[in-house]
Parts: sequence; C-alpha cells; structure tokens
Amino acid sequence: YQDLENLGVLIVSSDVINHARITYSNLLISDFLKYKSEELMRKNVNILIPDLIAEKHDLFIKRYVETNHSRILNKDLKLFMKTKIGYIICVDIHVKPMLNFSDGIN
Repeated sequence: YQDLENLGVLIVSSDVINHARITYSNLLISDFLKYKSEELMRKNVNILIPDLIAEKHDLFIKRYVETNHSRILNKDLKLFMKTKIGYIICVDIHVKPMLNFSDGIN
C-alpha cells in the first residue's frame, strides 16, 4: 500500500442525508487546493469540480445509484479540480467506495 501521508485524501459521503458532502480532507489536499480543511467539511464536492463538469456531476451520481454502474470507480484517472481561487488543475485520482458501517457506503 502507498503511504497515505503522501497522498491527498478526500472522503465524500454518499448517504441520503449528506449526499456528495465532503466528510474528510487531509492537509495535503486542502493545501493543494488552497482551502483550510474546515472550509471543505460538509460542503458539496461540486465546489471542487469545474462548473461545466459540476453541472453534470449530480447526474453521474444519480445514474450510479440507479444502475450500480460507474465509469470511474476503482480506476486511476486524470480529472480536473477547481482550487479555492478558481484555477483549474489536472490531477491524478483514484475513486473507490468505502464501506462505513454507521453510514453505509462513502
């Protein structure tokens, strides 16, 4: 396993109440995106996605919930993220579901 201290980690909830809300961000990803960790907490993940893509992001999630099929889960990808000041940057990410016994899948 890679050393998680050297990776930016962002956890986004998929439960009904906190759907698409950021539940955790480590210092590396927060600093990289020019946020304080507490600024990201409980915000919709779409604040980190360029507007053109964010408009469709909820539809991608809805399709996943309805079909249980995703094009991005468990894959290494290059995607765009938006920093706090609005810069768009290309990042390498790996999206994977996490089972949280108290809240379901994150």
